[in-house]
Amino acid sequence: MITKEKYNQQDVDYAFSLGKKERQGGVDSDMFEQDWNDPTMANMKNPSASASGTYKMLIMKAVFGGMKDRFENEFKDSKDAKSMGEWLITDTVNCIKGHQEEMKSIIRGLKRTTEEPDQAKLRAGFSELLTIWLFQLFRGGRDPNQYRMFVKILTGIRSDVMKETDKIITKVMEEA
Repeated sequence: MITKEKYNQQDVDYAFSLGKKERQGGVDSDMFEQDWNDPTMANMKNPSASASGTYKMLIMKAVFGGMKDRFENEFKDSKDAKSMGEWLITDTVNCIKGHQEEMKSIIRGLKRTTEEPDQAKLRAGFSELLTIWLFQLFRGGRDPNQYRMFVKILTGIRSDVMKETDKIITKVMEEA
């Protein structure tokens, strides 16, 4: 999976089912790491702690790849948190809209490994996955408070990102 450039539904399902098996087998695929020597960051998850976490981040890269470079190019000299947040919302929504099939695959993978899946559980699962992706993406060189602000803006229930994600979740929930 590491060498693939495009992932099919079977690959995505494998990554999510592997994560479920790892948790059932006692491997914590969501192991915690403390970053920035900041005790408030002690609960940030390290996806590279397991094979499934690594695979999930590769799958997320298929949708959100290049985000860090685009962000750094846009804000190489600026520290304006409000514009950064607005830019991130727009870029994340554009990534979701531009990768509908990949997003459906991710939501299907979540649905197939979530007990009694519903809209709220899938939203929460994707929000967690996006949070881990963002943490891995921005963890170096960013102020932890700025990172927390990014996550709050992007994963808030009323955010444009989650509204766009909800459209995909609805489509997947309607599938047979």
